[in-house]
Amino acid sequence: MCNSPSTTIVPFQSLPSCAADCSGLYDANGACVPPVNPSSDPDSWETCFCAYQELQPFYTTTKGVCDTSCSEDPQALGSIRQWFTSLCNPKSTTRTLSTHTGTASQTSIESEPGRATNSNSSSSSGDDHVNDTINKGLSRGAVGGILAGAIAGALVFGLFLWLIFHYRRMALEERRKVERELNRYEKPELDASSTRAKRPTQLYELSAEPEIQEMGNGSMKPAELQE
Repeated sequence: MCNSPSTTIVPFQSLPSCAADCSGLYDANGACVPPVNPSSDPDSWETCFCAYQELQPFYTTTKGVCDTSCSEDPQALGSIRQWFTSLCNPKSTTRTLSTHTGTASQTSIESEPGRATNSNSSSSSGDDHVNDTINKGLSRGAVGGILAGAIAGALVFGLFLWLIFHYRRMALEERRKVERELNRYEKPELDASSTRAKRPTQLYELSAEPEIQEMGNGSMKPAELQE
C-alpha cells in the first residue's frame, strides 16, 4: 500500500480500500499539491487534479485508471469514478496540467470532460466567439435598419398617393359645385326672357279684337264702354 501524502485531494479513507493502491490517484494527488505544486490555493490543487492526464478516462468510463488495483471489485471502480466526476465535472474552468517532475507546465481550458485545449487555442476560440457575436449583432442591426427603412418608405409613398387623390377629389368637387351654381343662375334668366318675349304677343292677342256693340243711334262702341 502507498503512503498517503501529507496534503491530499483524494479522500482515501471514505473511498473503497482499493483506491489506496491506485497509482493514478496517488500520482495525480502528489503532482498537484505542495511541495510539487507551490500554490497554496486548494481550488488550484483540484483544478490541477481534474486535468491530470492519467485521470482523464474517468470522465467517460471506469476503465483505464485503477483497473489493476480494483480489478476484483468493479463496484469499487464505479464508486471511485463517481467521486471523481462529482469533484471535477463542475470544474470546466481554467486548469493546470502538471508533470511528475515539476510544477505546472501548461495551462488549459476544458471545453468537454476529459478534453483540454491549450491556452492559445482557447483564447482564439474566445475571440472567435466574441467576433461571431458582434458580427451577428451587426447583421441583425443591418437587417433591422433595412426593414425599418423599407417600412418608412412605404408609408411616405402611401401618404404621397393619398394626398394626390385627396386634392384631386377636392378639385373635382369644387368644379362640380361651381357648375351647379352656374346652372342655377342661368335657368331663371332663360325663363324670364321667354316670358318677356311672350307678353307682347299675349297683350296683342287680347287687344286685337275687342267686342263691339251697337249703340241706339246706330253707332257702335266697345262692350267695355257700354258697361
